[in-house]
Amino acid sequence: MLHSEQNKPRVTLVATVDCEKLKALREKLKLQAKVGYNEIIAKACACALKKYPEMNCVTEDGGYRVKKSVNVGIAADTSKGLLVPVLKNVEKKGIFELAEEFQ
Repeated sequence: MLHSEQNKPRVTLVATVDCEKLKALREKLKLQAKVGYNEIIAKACACALKKYPEMNCVTEDGGYRVKKSVNVGIAADTSKGLLVPVLKNVEKKGIFELAEEFQ
């Protein structure tokens, strides 16, 4: 982690967002299955990364390589410490499938 911190570019974004539509969507989805905000946001991120694939890349050999799939790690604080489950191929899955995997 220290190596990445010292040698890889970092980006921090702070924004205020109106989440009323997100809350309404979650309430609608919860009528069918247990769905959290994380899965909805992961799916939205995957859609954005497919639209702008140059943002889904890794630095490599002085350049960068665009990744073919979208994998999203979601940090969770647990009694055993920080855990980061990774949802793989998010761009190919629906929100209900992601919710099932995240549980």
